[in-house]
Amino acid sequence: MGSYVAAIERALDDPDGWRGFRGYLETAFEMQAADCAFTDVLTMSFPDVPEFTREQRRAGSLLPELVERARTTGRLRPDFVHQDVTLLLLATAGVAKATRHTAPDAWRRVASDVLAGGGGGMYSKLPTRSTASERSPIAAGSKLVFHIRSRCRAPASSSAISVF
Repeated sequence: MGSYVAAIERALDDPDGWRGFRGYLETAFEMQAADCAFTDVLTMSFPDVPEFTREQRRAGSLLPELVERARTTGRLRPDFVHQDVTLLLLATAGVAKATRHTAPDAWRRVASDVLAGGGGGMYSKLPTRSTASERSPIAAGSKLVFHIRSRCRAPASSSAISVF
């Protein structure tokens, strides 16, 4: 969770609200593609883990400001709200999980479409498709979310990201 909060804080430090928001989303999408439990953990509560709860609340308090900064640039849809970020993460996570073994970078195409649609043409063309050499799975690592991760494995080209 600390890495996720740091991504939002870095985005808020960017003087360009749209570039910061886009960078945050790209980082969040990469984190969830590398760790299939990432999005699950973001949407869960761990009341017995006060550090996690603090970080989760911090993220929740920063995200509306990040979205508002992006909207004020005129490059993010005016009807986009911070709750839409969760929908984007869930959608991209679904693609990442479903294609993890056969096309591990397919999520990048979805993310590109999302960002281009939300921001009026961020990418001029879609990212390339993954190659066969990028399709070998590796075992996951974090013990805290092992039971979630045991349902899926990250591609060899990705590094596992710890949420703590």
